[in-house]
Amino acid sequence: MSAGEKNNNIDSIDQQLWNALKLEQIGSHIQQYKEWLIYLLLLACISHAYDLFNFTLSIDDEFHAQTAGAKLAWAEQSRWGMYLANFLVLPDTTMPFVPMLVAVVMTALSVHFVVRLFSAERGGADYVAAPLLITCPTLYYVFSFETLGYGIGVGFFLGALGVYCLYRQSGWVRLLSLPLLTFTFGIYQAFSLYIAALFLFFVLGQILNIDKKEKGASFAEIFKYSIEFLVIVVLALAASHGMNKLFVYVNDLPHSNYIGGFVNYELSFAYLQETWDKVYWVARDYYMGTERFYPVQIVEMKWLFIGSLVLLIYLILSAKHSLLMRGIGLLTLALLLLCPYLMHFMNSGHMPSRSLLAIPVVLAGMVFYCFQINLRMVKFVLSALVVVTSFRFIAVNHQFSYADHMAREIDRELAVQIMAHTSLVADKLKPIVYPRDNWPVVMVGHKSFAENPVNIQRNTIGASYFSWGGGDVRRVIALMRLMGYSHFRAATLEQHQQVMDHAVKMPNWPELGAVDAHEGILIIKLGDYIAPQINRVCGGKDINESCTKFYTCKRENLRRYCAHELIERLALENNDTSEVKNQSAK
Repeated sequence: MSAGEKNNNIDSIDQQLWNALKLEQIGSHIQQYKEWLIYLLLLACISHAYDLFNFTLSIDDEFHAQTAGAKLAWAEQSRWGMYLANFLVLPDTTMPFVPMLVAVVMTALSVHFVVRLFSAERGGADYVAAPLLITCPTLYYVFSFETLGYGIGVGFFLGALGVYCLYRQSGWVRLLSLPLLTFTFGIYQAFSLYIAALFLFFVLGQILNIDKKEKGASFAEIFKYSIEFLVIVVLALAASHGMNKLFVYVNDLPHSNYIGGFVNYELSFAYLQETWDKVYWVARDYYMGTERFYPVQIVEMKWLFIGSLVLLIYLILSAKHSLLMRGIGLLTLALLLLCPYLMHFMNSGHMPSRSLLAIPVVLAGMVFYCFQINLRMVKFVLSALVVVTSFRFIAVNHQFSYADHMAREIDRELAVQIMAHTSLVADKLKPIVYPRDNWPVVMVGHKSFAENPVNIQRNTIGASYFSWGGGDVRRVIALMRLMGYSHFRAATLEQHQQVMDHAVKMPNWPELGAVDAHEGILIIKLGDYIAPQINRVCGGKDINESCTKFYTCKRENLRRYCAHELIERLALENNDTSEVKNQSAK
C-alpha cells in the first residue's frame, strides 16, 4: 500500500469518527446559540461571584484537606460517581476558583437542555425561566461544599442531558440516557428528585401541548412516557447500586451507615400524618421565601410563586382536553410541587437543605409554562417579578457567602486564643520530642455565635467548626492542623471517660482554666456537655463510672436534661453544693 493510499484511509477513518461523534453539529450548535450560552454563563458567574473569586474553608473541607488524592469515602456513602469525578477531574477540591467554576459552568449548561426538554420551541420563556434555575439560593446550600459542589454542577448537566436524550432525541442516542442517569445517581442520591421533576414538567408540557402539535398528548402517550421513564430510572438506579457495590468490594471498603442516618420512618397513619404536617410547612417556607431558610423575607418570590401557580391551574383547566387529561394535569402539578420534598417522608419530615435540588427546577418550570399565555401584560408582570426575585436571590447567595467567610474568621480567632491558653498548661502534657508526637484532646460543650445580618446561620452556612457535628473535637483538630497546629489528636473514648469528672468541674470558656490538662489529656471546655457528646462517649457498652452516673438518664431519652443531670450528680458526689448552684445558674 502506497503512502498516498495510507493517508487516504486515515483521512477516511478520521471523517467517519468526526461524523459519528457529531462534532460538526456540536460546533454549529454552539455558534448558533452563542448569545444564549453567554447569557447563561454570565448569570451563573454573577450569582456566585464572591465564591468564584474568594476562597472560604467550608464544612468537610477540613477532613478532605488532610490527605491528597481522590477519596474512596465517597463510595462508602454510595456516591461512587463523586469518587470518579475526584479521580478524573479534581482529586483535591480544597482550593479557590476551579471547583466553583466547574459548578457554575456545568449548571449553566444544564439549563440549555432543561428548557429544550420543557419545549421544542425557542422563545422568551427560555430567558425568563433561566435566572430562577441558576440563581436560586437553595443551590448555595450544596455549592458551599467545596468537596461536593462541583460534582453537583456535573450532575445537573448529566441529569438534564439524560432526560433530554430520552424524550427529545431518536435512535441510538436515546440509549445514552441510561449511562448518563446512572452516573448522575452515583454523584448524589438527591438527583433522583431533580430528574423526576424534569420528567413531570415534560409530561405537563405534553398535556398543555406546548410544542403546538395538532392535538395534545393522549392518555396512551402519557402512559407510554411514564413507563419508559420508570424503566430507565429503575435500570439506572440498579446500575448505580451495582457500581457502588463493585467499588466497595474491589477496594475492600468498610460498611458505612451514612445513608441509613437519613432513613427513619414508620409504616403507620400517625407517622404519615405527622410527617405530612412537617413537609407542608417546610415546602411553604421554601416556596414563600420566608426567613426560615433565607436570611430575609423574599416577598417577590411569594407573589411569583402564587401567581405562577394560579396561572398554571388556569392553563390546565382551560386546555383542550378531556376531563381525565385535565385531572392528570392537575395531579402532575401537585406532584411537581411535592417532588423536592419526597425524601422528607423517609426521615420524619427532615432532610438537609442541600438535598432540595429540585426546587430551582420547579420555580423555573412554572414560570416557563406560564409564559405561554398570550397576554403581554401577564408576560410583563412575570418578567418583572423574575428580575426582582433573581436579584434578591443573587443578594442572598452573597449574604450566605459572607456569612461563611465570617464564620471562618471567628473560628480562626478562637483557635488562636485556645492555643494561647494551651501554652499555659503545656507543662502538664508530655513533651513534644518527635515531629509526629501529639496530645490527646477532649472538647466539652460547643461554641455558637449570636446571629445578626452578617453572621447568618442556616444549616451548614455560617456554621462554626466548634459547634458543627454536635461539638465533634475531630473537626476542630482538623481545622487547627490546617492552621499549622499539628500536635493534636482526638482522645479515645476511654481517655474521654477518664477525664469526665475533671472536665465537669472546669470553668467554661473564656474563663481562665477553661483549657486545662489532666492525666496527660488536653481538655477544652467551651461549655457544658451537650447530648451528642455524651451519647458519643457513653453510648457504647464499655463505660466507666462517670458514664454509669449518666447512663440511666440517657436510656430514658431525656436528651435535653442529661448534661445538667450529670453535672449535678458529679458535683453532689464531690460534696460541692456551690458547684451545683453555679452550674444550674449557667
